Amino acid sequence: LLLGASEMREALRDTTPLATDRVRTLPCQKCQTIRAFVLLGGLMIIAIYLQPVWAQALAARMPDPIAIGVGLCVASFVVFLLRFAFERRAQTRDDPGKFAGNGPQGVALDAPKPN
Repeated sequence: LLLGASEMREALRDTTPLATDRVRTLPCQKCQTIRAFVLLGGLMIIAIYLQPVWAQALAARMPDPIAIGVGLCVASFVVFLLRFAFERRAQTRDDPGKFAGNGPQGVALDAPKPN
């Protein structure tokens, strides 16, 4: 069976899904975040290679790397303390005697109370 070019196209069109037949959906939020991160990193690498005047001016205004590291550590510690305080407040609201320290000595705070 020999088919002509037009018959071959028709036969393939009927059996092969085309890219235009698929429904396009947006990527998930994590994929969008990863794409933005990779794009931003690529642009920064290109900017470092080209060394434009605005990049040199921005780099001159940046603090020392040790100052950035210490700032990140301090900010992380503050965020930890805030989250810990909110979690403790939520647990205290659920069980008021849990952190009050009014239990008998030598008994775990989570132990059932004697009758």
